Amino acid sequence: MTLNISTIVIMVLMLVVTSSLFMLPAIRGFKRKKRLMPIVNTCTSLASMNYWRNPIKGVRQNVDYTLAKTNFILHILHSTPEHIPLAAIVLRCWQKSVEGGRNWVLWHTLFHTGVISGMYAISV
Repeated sequence: MTLNISTIVIMVLMLVVTSSLFMLPAIRGFKRKKRLMPIVNTCTSLASMNYWRNPIKGVRQNVDYTLAKTNFILHILHSTPEHIPLAAIVLRCWQKSVEGGRNWVLWHTLFHTGVISGMYAISV
């Protein structure tokens, strides 16, 4: 599959923008006088934006993956049974994105959107 430069720019932009939206639940948490999860969400957002602006293997990818997994584990620990359906959808979108294929960016963008929804739903 050969992609032209404008398609690549749009793909990267979609992932950078959805990564930046992780800041919205962080802001909400800070306004609610919370500290741990807003700080983790902010760090996750910054690391993800930094990685997706030029997604190559290396330290930036390792930091992004580590913070994303840490964020996921912390949100699971703060979740309740009512969050299970959303968690299942988020997990499926992530699985589809790592399978690759033509639509991996769409699946990863949906994954980011689901993560944002989960951050809001849990908002600890």
